[in-house]
Amino acid sequence: MLSDPPAPARSLATLDASAVPLASGRPLAIPEGWTAAASRALTALFLLVVLEALYTVPKNMWDLAVGGREGIGILLGLGFAAAAAAILWSVRYRLAAGAQAVGDRLAAVPVRLWLLLVIGIGLALRLAWVILFPAPFTSDGLAYYDLAKRLAHGLSYQTPFNEWAEWPPGYPFILFVFFRLLGVGPWAVNAANFLLFAGSVLAVYPLARRLGEATARLATLLLALWPNLIASAGAATKEMVIIFLIPVLLLLYLRANEESSPGRAAAMRLVAGMVLGYNTLTQPGILLLAVAFAAYELLLRTPLLRAAGRLILLGAGMLLVILPWTYRNYRVLHTPVLVTSCGGDVLYRANNPLANGGWIANGERPLKQYDELTRSRLGYQWAKEWIRANPDKFLLLSLKKQVLFLGDDAVGFYETLKRGLGIDGKLYALAKLGSNAYWIGLWALVLTAFLLRWPTDWHRRPEVLLFLLTILYFLAIDSVFESGARHHMPLAGLVAILAASLAEALPQRPAAAAPRP
Repeated sequence: MLSDPPAPARSLATLDASAVPLASGRPLAIPEGWTAAASRALTALFLLVVLEALYTVPKNMWDLAVGGREGIGILLGLGFAAAAAAILWSVRYRLAAGAQAVGDRLAAVPVRLWLLLVIGIGLALRLAWVILFPAPFTSDGLAYYDLAKRLAHGLSYQTPFNEWAEWPPGYPFILFVFFRLLGVGPWAVNAANFLLFAGSVLAVYPLARRLGEATARLATLLLALWPNLIASAGAATKEMVIIFLIPVLLLLYLRANEESSPGRAAAMRLVAGMVLGYNTLTQPGILLLAVAFAAYELLLRTPLLRAAGRLILLGAGMLLVILPWTYRNYRVLHTPVLVTSCGGDVLYRANNPLANGGWIANGERPLKQYDELTRSRLGYQWAKEWIRANPDKFLLLSLKKQVLFLGDDAVGFYETLKRGLGIDGKLYALAKLGSNAYWIGLWALVLTAFLLRWPTDWHRRPEVLLFLLTILYFLAIDSVFESGARHHMPLAGLVAILAASLAEALPQRPAAAAPRP
């Protein structure tokens, strides 16, 4: 007798797109046609990035442990990624069922109680870490701490080398507020990090809830238990600010597009622009993230005038936050400097014959003897000259930068244990291994979720599209400028949401064929 036909996959396009009801006339999904095809292609590109993450972690660990035989590291990474993809494909339905069961259990807890629990657990872990390993501030963290300390003492925002705009001011401004409230000291940095963590959970929850309640619960739990974020709780790092602000930015923009009141929608876009502006004051490389919103409106097929109005409001909000600092820079430097003067220096050190993809002290042609403005101007000039003369080396270097961006998630342990306290050996190795295992696990969940949803219209959901555009933007920027494990930390909320989405709205598994008599 004939076997039973397989049960059709349940399309996700028919599911409610958001926990917040959409206004009439607002699209639930990317329209059919070329935009749907483009969003599918974007999803395919993102899947390559996920596979790249699974490749880069073992390769990067090999490179750090051995420091040679790069070919073996490449084969090890490729083999691991291929094996992981094959295993995840074979157990995808079982993983999904497990994630859904966990998500359903977590969703049974009342919302307020859940948020209190997950924030409380996360704070307890972070407090325990800073008590057990109170590491001194080093490198960038020390520079930010000292700048905020100067502000708290009524001094100018200036480095000991008479640099007025070398460092972005967003994070020192936040530390300055906590120094004024709690006094100058490491405890104020810890308090700022604790509050930013709580804010990140409260921002990730409603953003993840657009994909479902179980997703929101699991995403917030993943964020609270993230080893690298726990180990970074005592570090003076600007990434904690961006981890909080990126979900806020995306949530505001998405909800503005669904708002039925034009006035409220305009206000939300303006505030979203202000959040993007403060992100830029914290990390200037985020400035061009506005391009991702333009691409998002294009793929939504928003009418030209309406899209222009939305983006103008976003830009206006950015300028409201950024321009006062730009004016301050003009007053002290007598030259327009949007946020910082370090861009050219960074670009050249990331693109010169000595560049290795990450931070180096000097390029082939040293810039330290110049003032900050000359250093920036020459850096941009020399970097562009080298890129034009060496396009093949630039592309190869970009791939190395992506390995550094994706291939390690233990910078918090490095800054605290190894660099701060000088703790090396087995403890550090185990901490690093465990942290990277968690990182690989997150990407494995992301890959499984996307493999399950590939036959569906999930890629046409506006929030999914905006998540992918944001992640790909950060990867693209780090493929040009200097890269490092710290640079992917701002994406923690989005990675947690995509990993947790495995718990929600899954397509049904095809029915097994009936046996022949």
